[in-house]
Amino acid sequence: EIAVDLDLPLRSVQFIRHRWHILKEVISEPRREGPPKVLSDMHCEFIIGLVSHSPELFLEEVKCELWDRHRVSVSLSTLYRTMKELDLTFKGLSKRAAEVSVEKRIKYINSIRNELPERLVFGDESAVNALTGVRTHGRA
Repeated sequence: EIAVDLDLPLRSVQFIRHRWHILKEVISEPRREGPPKVLSDMHCEFIIGLVSHSPELFLEEVKCELWDRHRVSVSLSTLYRTMKELDLTFKGLSKRAAEVSVEKRIKYINSIRNELPERLVFGDESAVNALTGVRTHGRA
């Protein structure tokens, strides 16, 4: 009846009742299953900042940044799971962002060639692919 009312598995309710009967205690520290985490909270904050700045990065690029900045080596699957836990999902970019004109970009770069770097301000670069020139997805 308790299991049904609380929408818990019967085995969980039995375990909790047994623990209370023996130890007079129910709450305990959660058990960690598996090997220890490779990425610390500091590394997770770094990933969040990196993806916030450049949402179009591929997992391989995030992995390389982790190694370059923190000397942490992780597998792509570990990085994927961590980003999923951090709620950094991979979403498609808008049609407008995906339809970037290479000609217009080159023309613009040529037009600002003589400007001082201090005078330049740039906006969202999520549609740019450093590897192929076009990205259709970004992390959010």
